[in-house]
Amino acid sequence: MSVSGVSEFKPLLDQSVGYGVVVGVGFFFAGLMLVLTFLQSKFSKYSPSASEEFSSASRSVKPGLVCCGIVSAWTWSATLLQSSTAAYTFGISGPWWYGVGGTIQLAFFAMVAAKIKMNANGAHTFLEIVKARFGTAAHLLFTFYAFLCILIVCGSLLLGGAATVNALTGMNIIASCFLLPIGIAVYVVFGGLRATFICDWAHTIILFIVIYIFVGKT
Repeated sequence: MSVSGVSEFKPLLDQSVGYGVVVGVGFFFAGLMLVLTFLQSKFSKYSPSASEEFSSASRSVKPGLVCCGIVSAWTWSATLLQSSTAAYTFGISGPWWYGVGGTIQLAFFAMVAAKIKMNANGAHTFLEIVKARFGTAAHLLFTFYAFLCILIVCGSLLLGGAATVNALTGMNIIASCFLLPIGIAVYVVFGGLRATFICDWAHTIILFIVIYIFVGKT
């Protein structure tokens, strides 16, 4: 019992469950992606060890996988918390308008991507375009911004996931932050961008299953 007389929150599951989920699920996806990468190298014309395949999936990613990548990348802690808050505050229209607002930058990005495809078809990243168009100084500046953005987003994702696991199982947050990225790093290093998109597809399937279960339960 706490000082105020209200019982303290206790995790619903054991710590072993948290470690099992973080390590087990992470290495399950890593193992699955490694098997798919091996099959790809053996039975397809795309070699995962090629730089073009690693960095841009040989420019052969179809719209379905791109959409799955957008949904998977967009479903992070800030989006879940803000959309839930909007639903609680404004009702069913809250998350709808939250999602509609997020599609604006997607529409602009689609137009910019089409223009880049026309004028810089050989580029792999926007940093290459910045260097070719504006020079080394702008390239270094945008590289710093990109690196800073990656740190902020990765920190938010790790802390959000670690806090969730800690609330459910009591698992140590620091340990969770260190263990969560290991499985992801394994399949990205060996499978490249294509493995990332395939894993995004799996994440999206799981996400929709969870959403439909909650819709059916409410």
